Amino acid sequence: MRYLRTKDIDEARIRARVTIHVQDDEVECKDYWKKVTSLNDSNFISTVVKSPSFSKKPLPYGTVAIRYNSLQLLRQVKEEISNFAEEISETFPQKPV
Repeated sequence: MRYLRTKDIDEARIRARVTIHVQDDEVECKDYWKKVTSLNDSNFISTVVKSPSFSKKPLPYGTVAIRYNSLQLLRQVKEEISNFAEEISETFPQKPV
């Protein structure tokens, strides 16, 4: 979210989807993610409820997936990643195998 907010985006276009397990409290989990992301109810779409977790340490508030559909932003992000990868390869040249 911090990264997206540096891009001068329209926050009304952000969509967030919470994924929880059946034993989790949906309202509590969604409230947690609203606080963490500083998003409103209108940004959240339907919650995905998965089968019970038998994991030793299930995530207490599930997970959240953030979406922002913008071809222009996608191109900008890909360019930034490419530039960053180039900088790294110049800083840490690969040794011949």
